[in-house]
Amino acid sequence: MKHAIVVLAIVGALLAVPGEAGATGLEFGLQFGSTGSGNGQFKGDYGVAIDPSGNVWVADSGTSNTGNNRIQVFSGTGAYITQYGSYGNTSTAAGYFNRPKGVAVNLNSGASLGDVWVSDTGNNRIQMYDVSTGLWAKYVSSFALGSPQGLDVDTSGNVWVADFNNNRIQKFNGSTWTTIYGTNTPNTPPNSFLFPSDVAVDPSGVVWVADTGHSTIQKGVLSGSIWSWTQYGSGYLSSPRGLDLDPLGNVWVTDSGNNQIAMYDVTANTWTSYGASGTGSGQFNFPTGIAVDALGNMWVADTGNNRIQSTVPEPVTMAGLALGLSCLTNYIRRRRTA
Repeated sequence: MKHAIVVLAIVGALLAVPGEAGATGLEFGLQFGSTGSGNGQFKGDYGVAIDPSGNVWVADSGTSNTGNNRIQVFSGTGAYITQYGSYGNTSTAAGYFNRPKGVAVNLNSGASLGDVWVSDTGNNRIQMYDVSTGLWAKYVSSFALGSPQGLDVDTSGNVWVADFNNNRIQKFNGSTWTTIYGTNTPNTPPNSFLFPSDVAVDPSGVVWVADTGHSTIQKGVLSGSIWSWTQYGSGYLSSPRGLDLDPLGNVWVTDSGNNQIAMYDVTANTWTSYGASGTGSGQFNFPTGIAVDALGNMWVADTGNNRIQSTVPEPVTMAGLALGLSCLTNYIRRRRTA
């Protein structure tokens, strides 16, 4: 009987939680944010990343000095925690931003665990927030960045940057820019990028790139000193903007031109799409950044709708508990009359 009570209460609670995605095949049970400049509001949220505590870091971009030009932090349930930054040009100190587009967190154990990296797009630099000191530091590539966008931190602590206007990927080891992938003269992929918007590196060192201008994603594998690139999604994707890897190694992509989320199954070599254009749960308007946490929960910057959507279920509501109790009451009545 105790098991039945628990099951019914839980089922009732879940039934009352909004956010079932229906036609999308994914349940985006959590949405937060709206248009504006207040706490928890956005003017073009772009990058999104999850820190070791499960907090959500969002690059709240906008357009030059008319945007929010800040980084906002939320709890795993979407509650506003704090923010960093305001508008500043290239001459200003660290911690000021001009259209920040990408955000990534160092998830490697050690002193750098939890450090946050941001692509300060309009200032052609990246910045790092040191969680141990609470200070920001700014870095400029010796090869010159051109509107850097998405970035990632690999298992060795290297920062990989999608160098958007230069049609290449750059890697930064924390002090030195040592390697460039791609060419400043784009041509037909693979081995060439056209406005790459995001990059993700798996634990084995395989590099995935959202090749926005070519409407594909590309996978790079290093053998010795030679990179081999393969493209996926040609004819399927439209202007992909963000990507991330789930715990199984599958690639999740914000298919921005189609207002959908696409998943590439690396084992089956198949694509699946979720969502549609709109403002409802599981619907999107120009999705950009995407992050998948260690449990497989997904977070999407629904940029055109100025919100974050996530597959994390919303907390149990009073309505859910009420429905659970109603189910329980009906169950007991049926048992008594049986």
